[in-house]
Amino acid sequence: MKLLPISLRWRQLPLAALFFGYSIALSADVMEMPSITLAEAVARTLTRSPELESYTYAIRAAEAERIQAGLRPNPELGVQFEDFAGTGNLRGARGLETTLSLSQVLELGDKRQRRSDAAAMQLGLIEADYDIKKLDVLAEVARRFIHAVTGQALLEVAQAALEQAERTQDAVQVRVSAARAMSAELSKAEIAVARAHIALEHREHELKSSKRRLAAIWGEDRVQFQTVVADLFTLPPVADIEQLLERIRTSPDLQRFLSVQRLRAAELELARARSTPDARIGAGLRRLEDLDDQAFMLTFSIGLPVNDRNQGNIQAARERLAQVESDEHARYIDAQSVLFSAYQELLHAATEAETLHTTLIPAAERALADYEKAYQTGRLSYLELVDAQRELIELRSEAILAAADYHRYLIEIERLTGERFTTEGGE
Repeated sequence: MKLLPISLRWRQLPLAALFFGYSIALSADVMEMPSITLAEAVARTLTRSPELESYTYAIRAAEAERIQAGLRPNPELGVQFEDFAGTGNLRGARGLETTLSLSQVLELGDKRQRRSDAAAMQLGLIEADYDIKKLDVLAEVARRFIHAVTGQALLEVAQAALEQAERTQDAVQVRVSAARAMSAELSKAEIAVARAHIALEHREHELKSSKRRLAAIWGEDRVQFQTVVADLFTLPPVADIEQLLERIRTSPDLQRFLSVQRLRAAELELARARSTPDARIGAGLRRLEDLDDQAFMLTFSIGLPVNDRNQGNIQAARERLAQVESDEHARYIDAQSVLFSAYQELLHAATEAETLHTTLIPAAERALADYEKAYQTGRLSYLELVDAQRELIELRSEAILAAADYHRYLIEIERLTGERFTTEGGE
């Protein structure tokens, strides 16, 4: 018995394409769907994911902080009363001097521009984090989709195993009724059917959980589709390992370090600007009660950088800037190692899935057909037949898991490189 088809057209829709610009129209008023493809799952996730939605608020907050960083200090209005409520000639308000002034801080060292630059770089870093988070979420929806597809395929194997056990039970019943087999064989066949029912129920629960986890990633609290549509045994080709390792350098994870570097450089320039003291200029009107006169006044002050020249903050900013290069190199080496391991596992999974699907399973199906005929004619025992049946079921399950491993490793490679490297139709 062949596996029922499960179908997402990977050659027509490479997974990496979903990470870079693939879009699909999706009606918001469709409440129930008989099936869902990976493209539709990705589209729902991009528009509804709670994790992605939170970044819109972070970006807006950073934009507001950039606006705030570019504002000048407010002017200050002051009132000063002197020489009153004293003794002698200064008793009461006879010697009162009242000063009304307006002053303004003058930021020197181009501080306002440096603050704006640092805030802009912070915004750029948040946007880079958003791009990375989007890749993480899309990779996760692909993983959950593959998990659901795998569960669906394993459920079909369990259904086939149950049908097979029931057919075998019928065949044993015929032999027992004809006194050509012991009743113990019928008991064993009944046990096999019961265990097949248990295995099928287990697969059903697993599939329900997988579908619920898939729907949860785009924020739904119930499953609004019946089946997932994919073809596990269509394995998209991958680029050469050396090309993939080189592409890591331009991945979003590594490109983020450029945003961090720009932010740290802007912070260093801001720290240097803050080493320049600000000046304060003011003007006002003074009233002298004892002379019944008034006069204008003008003030100017500037801090003297004697002790605090912001040298500690400047040095700290330098060290944080230098740290970026070290962190980037460490991240690159680690990503290379992970990518190389994933690539090797992918090659193994491809070999295993291909061998099982095209060679071992057909051979086991032919062998089982011969075993069934031989059992019906009494040339083989029940145990030999059951062993052949079990072997075919195991091979089918192993093939599904191997193909699923291939797609999972493919997702990890695409996530690490951040680029499209598969081609439609394998060309």
